[in-house]
Amino acid sequence: MKHLFLSAALACLACPILADGHNEATAVKVWDRDWIVAPVEDEPGFYSAIRLNPEQKVFLGPARTRTSQAIRAYQTATGCRADLDSMYQIITGEFRAKLICPAQ
Repeated sequence: MKHLFLSAALACLACPILADGHNEATAVKVWDRDWIVAPVEDEPGFYSAIRLNPEQKVFLGPARTRTSQAIRAYQTATGCRADLDSMYQIITGEFRAKLICPAQ
């Protein structure tokens, strides 16, 4: 499990520094499931949320849709909300969305 977090973090070393200050991969736990949230290199302004389950565990606490989990992962990792109008899922199961951050 640790090698997946490390590989996701290393893959994002070249991520650009974004205006909201979030420029690296962050590992978070949402409802007993592990997620990696990171900026998307080829789509400026978008963030990806990837659920990790390398052991293929079936029983991981209460059932929730992956979309709800991804929305919570964005919030937990960055403190920003996912813009639901921009959110989509690609064939690999990765979610991508723009984030709406509170004014600071």
